[in-house]
Amino acid sequence: LDSWLDVPAAMLIVCGPVSRKHFILSLLAISLGALVAVSGRYLEFPRWISLLGVIIAIAGTMQILLFLCQLQVYGWRAEKVTVFACNFCGMQFSTFEEASSHEHTCAYGPGAHVPIGGAVSVVGMPVNQ
Repeated sequence: LDSWLDVPAAMLIVCGPVSRKHFILSLLAISLGALVAVSGRYLEFPRWISLLGVIIAIAGTMQILLFLCQLQVYGWRAEKVTVFACNFCGMQFSTFEEASSHEHTCAYGPGAHVPIGGAVSVVGMPVNQ
């Protein structure tokens, strides 16, 4: 699910924790809508262009209100954290040096005893489907 949230349009579909990108998108819509509405009025564009600008500015305002509600209910989205994992057992470490030193002493490492015929083992972290 986290990888799906990285899709740019997904932030408009999923109700959950918000990020600063939500508010930047909404403020951009408000400012561009207002710019189109005002410039369309003074540069003598057709009236539907000014109306389109007003509609876009209203949509941006509604997004801001929705995102503020989501912020109050769900809070801010957590920033991604980089972790390093052992290639043999999947144990996670905060630095590469810790993971590297663990791999040299890991019980599942290259020097581990494997029964004749080979054994099936999980490499990495299993993922529930």
